[in-house]
Amino acid sequence: MMAIEIIDSDTFLGADTNFNIFTNERETNLNADQRCVESGSFYLGDLVNVFRTGSMVTRVVDGGLLSHSSTLYGTCDGAIGAVLTLAPELYRFALDVQKAVAGQCRNAMRISHEVYRAFDKDQIVVPSKGFVDGDLVESLLDMPRETARKIVQDVLLPNQEEPVDQNAENVLKLVEELSRMH
Repeated sequence: MMAIEIIDSDTFLGADTNFNIFTNERETNLNADQRCVESGSFYLGDLVNVFRTGSMVTRVVDGGLLSHSSTLYGTCDGAIGAVLTLAPELYRFALDVQKAVAGQCRNAMRISHEVYRAFDKDQIVVPSKGFVDGDLVESLLDMPRETARKIVQDVLLPNQEEPVDQNAENVLKLVEELSRMH
């Protein structure tokens, strides 16, 4: 364990020496030896050595879908990043965008995004869960607009049942809003 931060009374964010970050949630139903269960895991690829509650931008408190808590992290190599807590509908949306982008784009290592971000702990590799790769989602904004529209044409907005005519444009607008959250 390299770093830990308390997100709320039941959720904890941690980082380990295998370049992973993870979340644990307190379970009151478990026995005394198992008070926390892992709820999220993600291979970050950098050694986090500090977490701090905060944000790099001024937050607008609107009480809506984009309201969130933010935790900053610092790494041994000098990188600074943010872990945001998203509403369930927004998490589903961001995960759908991530899957759409990952399905169309290959990274420089020519391995799938799922394999790259898999949680690696002591020779045991499990798929990432509970986290969205914000860099991958935001890479959509760096693509030519027409390419980005094609990639997200079938992604549903939060609380949407089926795609509509201007769906791709609305998805891109929401991704832009998400990119301003940290």
